[in-house]
Amino acid sequence: MSPIAASQARRNPWSRVLPYALGAGLVFAGLLATRRYNYVLFHTLAEMFAVVVFMCIFVITFNARRFLNNNYLVFIGLAYLFVGGVDLLHALAYKGMGVFPRTGANLATQLWLLGRYLQTFSLLVAPLFLGRSFRARYAVAGLTVVTLGGLLAIFAWPIFPDAFLEETGLTAFKRISEYLLSAVLLGALGTLWSRRGAFEPKILALLSGSIAVTVASELCFTLYTDPYANANLIGHFLRIAAVFLFYKALVETALVEPYGLLFRELKRSEESHQRNEKLFRGIANTLQEALLSVPNSIPGLRFGHLYRSATSSTRVGGDFYDLFEIDNRKVGLLIGDVSGKGLKAATLTSVVKNTVRAHAFDRDPPATVMAKVNDCVLRVTDQTSWVSVFLAVYDRSTGTLTYCSAGHPPAVLLRREEDAHNEASFLLTRSPAVGAFSEVEFVEDTAHLGPEDILVLYTDGVIEARREGVLFGDDRLIEALTGLDGRPAGDIPRLLLKIVQEYSAGRLGDDIALVAVSPAR
Repeated sequence: MSPIAASQARRNPWSRVLPYALGAGLVFAGLLATRRYNYVLFHTLAEMFAVVVFMCIFVITFNARRFLNNNYLVFIGLAYLFVGGVDLLHALAYKGMGVFPRTGANLATQLWLLGRYLQTFSLLVAPLFLGRSFRARYAVAGLTVVTLGGLLAIFAWPIFPDAFLEETGLTAFKRISEYLLSAVLLGALGTLWSRRGAFEPKILALLSGSIAVTVASELCFTLYTDPYANANLIGHFLRIAAVFLFYKALVETALVEPYGLLFRELKRSEESHQRNEKLFRGIANTLQEALLSVPNSIPGLRFGHLYRSATSSTRVGGDFYDLFEIDNRKVGLLIGDVSGKGLKAATLTSVVKNTVRAHAFDRDPPATVMAKVNDCVLRVTDQTSWVSVFLAVYDRSTGTLTYCSAGHPPAVLLRREEDAHNEASFLLTRSPAVGAFSEVEFVEDTAHLGPEDILVLYTDGVIEARREGVLFGDDRLIEALTGLDGRPAGDIPRLLLKIVQEYSAGRLGDDIALVAVSPAR
C-alpha cells in the first residue's frame, strides 16, 4: 500500500473493510447459488479452498524455514501439508462423489475427524516450539506416522470408530470428538496468547480469530443429521471464514508484508542488538574512562594525556596509562598495551594496572614490580595474551627517573638545550613483554629529568601509523617531537596526535595512547 493510500485508509477505515465485505458477500452468494444447484459441488469448492490454502502455507513456510526463527510457523506449515492431504481425501470421499467404493457418508466423516484431530493438536503443540530447538525432519516423521496410522485405521484394518450411520446420523463418537476438539482449540488459543510476544499484533489477532471461528464451525458439525443439511452448510461457511483468516495471517502477510512474518524474529533481533550495542557502548565508555583515569593534578608535575581509538566499533582497546603518587616524593608513570581488544583486553588491563599500583605502593623498584606483574599475568591468562609496559618512578626531589621498559616502544626524553632547541632521545628497552615468558629477568635503568625536560610515553599506534604502506616510524617521531619547540607537556599529546593523523590521512591502524610529563617550574 502506498503512503497516500495508507493515509487515506487511516482517515477512513471503511475504505479497507468495504472491499473485503463486498468480496465476502459475492463469494458467499456464489456458494449459496452453487449449493442450490449441487450440494456436492458446493462442498468440493469449500474443501478445495481449504486444501489450497493449507498447501500454500506449507510451501511458503517450507521454503522460508531458514529465515523463520518462529518455530510455531514452521511447525504449522509442515503440519498443514498433512492436514491438507487428509482434507483432500475427505472431499473426494464425500457422499455423491463416487471416487471410493464406499458410497455412504461415514468414510468422509471419518476422514474429516482425522483431519481435524491433526489440525487441532498441531495448533495446540505449535506454541511449545517457540524459543526452543526444532528439527523439521523429526516433526515430519512424527506427522507422517500419525497420518499414516489414521489412514490405515480407516481404510486397511479398519478400526477407526464409525462417525456417521445412515440410519441414525452422527454417532456419539463424532459428537464427542467435535466437543473435545473445540475444547482443545480453546486450549490452543490460550497457549498462543501465552506466547503472544513472538507474533506481530496483526498476525496474533488473525490467528486467534481463525481458531475462534473454527470452534464455532466444529460445534455446527455436531448438529446435522444429513450431510446435505443446513447445519453442515453453516459449518462449511464458518470453515471458509476460518481458513481465510489463516490465509490473511500467514499466506497474504508472508507475501505482502514479509517483515511482519518471515523477518519478525530478525526485526526483534536487530532491535535487541541495537539495545545491546547501546548498552555495551555505555559500559565500554565507562570502562575505558576508568582504565584511563588519572588525577587532575599532581604536585611538582605537569602532564598531558589522551587516548584515541582507531575505530568507533572497538571503543574498549588494549592501550592504557596511569599516573599516581607513591609518596610525598615519588610518582608512578605507567603506559602499556595489551594484546587484543574488547572486554578480554580490558580485564587484563585492569589486572596489570592494579597489580602495578599495589606493588609500587610497597615501594618495590620498577624491575621487581614487572617481575611480579609477569607472574600474575601468567597465572590469570591462558598464556596467549601479553602486555608491553613502561613503568617509571620519578623522584620529584632529585629529578631521578627509574624505569623498566618491558617490550614497550622506547619512551622519548626531550631535553631543552642551551640554544633553546629540543633534543630527543630514546630511553632503553631491555626487558621482554609481560606475560610472554615465565623465566625471565626484568631490568631497570635510570635517567634524569631536568627542569626543562619532557618525558613522552606512547603506544605503538603512533609509530605504526601508515601512509601508502610506509610507517610513521621512529625517525619521524623524533623529528615531530623536536619540532615542538617550547610547547608545554600538556600540549604535546594533542599536537603529536595531530601530526600522526595528518601523516596517515586520519586512518589510524591501531589505538593510540599518549602521555607527556615534565617537572613543574
